[in-house]
Order: sequence, then C-alpha cells, then structure tokens
Amino acid sequence: MGTIIGRRSFGKGLVQQEIKLGDGSAVRLTVSRYYTPTGRSIQRPYDNGNEDYFKEYIDRYNNGELEDAANIEVNDSLKRTTPAGKVVYGGGGIIPDVFVPSADGYVLQTLEYFARTGFADQFANRYLQGDGINLRNMTEIDFMETYSVPELVMEDFIQYAQLYNTSISLPGYRDEISTIIKSALAEQLFDTEAKIKILNQQDRMIQKVLELNK
Repeated sequence: MGTIIGRRSFGKGLVQQEIKLGDGSAVRLTVSRYYTPTGRSIQRPYDNGNEDYFKEYIDRYNNGELEDAANIEVNDSLKRTTPAGKVVYGGGGIIPDVFVPSADGYVLQTLEYFARTGFADQFANRYLQGDGINLRNMTEIDFMETYSVPELVMEDFIQYAQLYNTSISLPGYRDEISTIIKSALAEQLFDTEAKIKILNQQDRMIQKVLELNK
C-alpha cells in the first residue's frame, strides 16, 4: 500500500464524448463519471456552478486547509474503506496520508512565486554579467557542492525585489533566498535539471519523502 504525501488534490473523474458538428468543429460533452475501485469519485464537485468550482482553492486557503490538515472538510456520508483498511472519502478529492503544509505566510509564497517566474532569472542574468562573471568558470559539480550565495548578493536580491513592491526580511528567510538565487544561477550556467536539483533541497514535499525513507 502506497503512502500519499502532500495536500488535498483532485483527479479527473469525468468521461467526455466528442461530437462532430457540420462545420468541422466539435464539442465535448460530459456523459458519465468514473470511480476508484472503492466506488468513490475524486472529481472536484461542480454542483453549485462555475463560480464556486473555480474559487474552491481560494476557499481552501481562507479556511486554513492549506496550513493545517485539521481544517480539511470531508463528507462522512461518503466514507469508504479500501481493501487494505485505509479510510478514504468520496467527493473530496485525494486526502494525503502525510500532510505537508503550504508556505507559511505571504513572504514564503512570494519567494516561491519568484522561483517559478522570470524574476529570479532576470536577477541571475544581471549578476552573471557583472560581479558574478567568474562563476562561468566553475564546473557544475563544483558549483552544486561548494558555491554559497554571498550575503551581499542576497541583500542585492532583496533590494531588487523592492522594484516589485515586495518586502522580504533576510534574517528570517536566508535559506530560502539563497536557494532561489542559486537555483536561478544554476539554470543560467548549466541547465534546468541543475536548477531543479537545488530547488528540491527546499521542497517541503520532497524533503518529507526523504525524511520518511530514512
């Protein structure tokens, strides 16, 4: 029996049929649902219309579900037990066995946003064209194992963030800022795989998996 780690998520639980139209276009109509072997649906409910369907994630954020598993709402009437004895719930997506909270607060979420978008890449590109030009002489192995982002570079990153009206405190988020900068530099110097390896060092879900496998 596998262990699910993370936060509640939903799967695709609808069956669609494509119908050709006379002008060559087509429409896809939902014709049925499919269920897991225990008879539960993992499709996000859409009974209350599109607006409720699409704001469901915002509701989960507001009720604290993303930070605390105790806030996950389940429907006891759709309770199921798998052949292996695990209790699961229908209609509420997939609830993890081991809960991993989302980023704590606005700042960490902002840092994660910088890691996903081009902001950190722009900063890294600027740095490599200036004070960090000597990093281009490092091998990937040396960079991954020995390079540590200087304090002055992290402070420069914080000032750069202010261009986007974002305030970040270095003392409280030194490790996260260092990881984002180093991962952006790694992608510029080497490839995306190098960036991902570095980001994984701060990925909460991956670190939880490694912790449980010790």
